Amino acid sequence: MKRFIIGICALTLLLAGGIGVSTSFSLVHAPTTELLQQAAQAAIQGEQETALSFSAQAQQRWENFWHFTAAFADHAPMDEIDGLFARLPFLAQQQDLSEYAALCAQLSQMTNALANCHNLRWWTLL
Repeated sequence: MKRFIIGICALTLLLAGGIGVSTSFSLVHAPTTELLQQAAQAAIQGEQETALSFSAQAQQRWENFWHFTAAFADHAPMDEIDGLFARLPFLAQQQDLSEYAALCAQLSQMTNALANCHNLRWWTLL
């Protein structure tokens, strides 16, 4: 009977941990996604300094939570996001705001997808 109770407790802790990580991913990456969307909008409107500021904040958030994300997420999308963030300063130097906006929008979509793939849904429990 002790093993049964220990097993139930262990499974409960694992479920609670999974739900916690799922919730945390949304809370961690939603502001990054929003900052990148704002950077894209600012770049489209020709506000280079504002776009640079938003994208720098987004990159800082990405770097701050990189280890947490790496502990639970697939590394292939993370590597792609890292590579795209590395391209941003070069586009800023060239002052190509349309390409900068497109890259920020792509990064926004990718960070949103990374957060959404860890959300708790009924089909993930199957």
